Amino acid sequence: MNSNFKIKLLQNLISAAEDSGFSLIELLVVIVIIGILTAITLPNLLNLVGKGRQAEAIANLSQINKAEQSAYSVYGQFLPSSLLDLKLTLNYYSFTDLRAPNSTYASFSANALSQYVASSKNYVSAIAADRAGNYASIICEALDVGRTATAPSPPTYSNGVLSCDSNSKTIR
Repeated sequence: MNSNFKIKLLQNLISAAEDSGFSLIELLVVIVIIGILTAITLPNLLNLVGKGRQAEAIANLSQINKAEQSAYSVYGQFLPSSLLDLKLTLNYYSFTDLRAPNSTYASFSANALSQYVASSKNYVSAIAADRAGNYASIICEALDVGRTATAPSPPTYSNGVLSCDSNSKTIR
C-alpha cells in the first residue's frame, strides 16, 4: 500500500470517529415510535386496571353469597351482611344489602366508589334457597361503564332459578 493511501485512510477513520452520534431526524423518529407504542398500549393498560378493580367486587360478592349460605344452614334464614363475619376488601367498591334478607332470598350490590366510577362496572348478587335446602346464587354485571351507566336491578328468583335483568349479564 502506498503511504498516501494509508494517510487518507487514517484521516478518514479519525474524522468518522469524531462525527459519531445521532442526527435530529433519527431522534425524532425514535420519539415518534415511542409515542405510537404508548398510544397503542395505554388504553389496554387502563382497561386491565379497571378489570382488576372489578375483580374486587366479584370476589367480595362471592364471599357474601358463601357466608349467607353458611348463615342459612345455621339459622334457617339469610342475614343482613352487617351480621355476617366478613373481611371484605373495600378499596374500590361499596357493598350494600339491596333487600332485607329473609328465609328464602337475599340480594346485595357492589357500586364503584365515586373516584372509580368512570372505569368500573357495578354488580349485584343474590342467593336463594328452597324448602329442600337447595341453593342458587348469581352475580350480575352491568353492561356499561361510567357515571351514566344503568345499575343492574336485583336478580329475580322464580321456580328455583335466579336470573339477571336486561341491563346486566350473568357472570357467575
